[in-house]
Amino acid sequence: MDRLIHIAAGGIRLLLHGHAQAAALCVRKTKNGREVLLLSNRSGARWGIPKGNIDIGETSSNAAARESYEEAGVRGHVSDEVLGTFTYRKPGRSWPYHVTVHALEVSEIDDDFPESAERRRKWVSLAEAARHVHEPGLRDVLHRLRSHPRKQYLA
Repeated sequence: MDRLIHIAAGGIRLLLHGHAQAAALCVRKTKNGREVLLLSNRSGARWGIPKGNIDIGETSSNAAARESYEEAGVRGHVSDEVLGTFTYRKPGRSWPYHVTVHALEVSEIDDDFPESAERRRKWVSLAEAARHVHEPGLRDVLHRLRSHPRKQYLA
């Protein structure tokens, strides 16, 4: 399926073959520094970050914020800035998924959220997140962020 998406940070419009998705790198401050949220897939076998389809008329940053609450029960300030992008394929599907990653500074964590019975959450360092995520493209985004952190979110 071809979808026209709008990447808010640069005002760029792209026609992509595949499905446009948005993801949130959910970040919180602790006394020991910053942590990022990892989220299990529904089977519990793999770790990733909240992500999902961008609805028609929705920006990628708004979709990232929505998915963060639906899948992980977290809310906060989402940045319009794109931290990175990656592409992946689901088994049995012929089309790729193109994912735009935004930072979400977490201010609220709920235990009762739409997918709470299907997901597990864990907070880890950015380095540990890069070691645990399943998708190679997401792993690359996390490694790049470790090398060049966005000061306001990850430093």
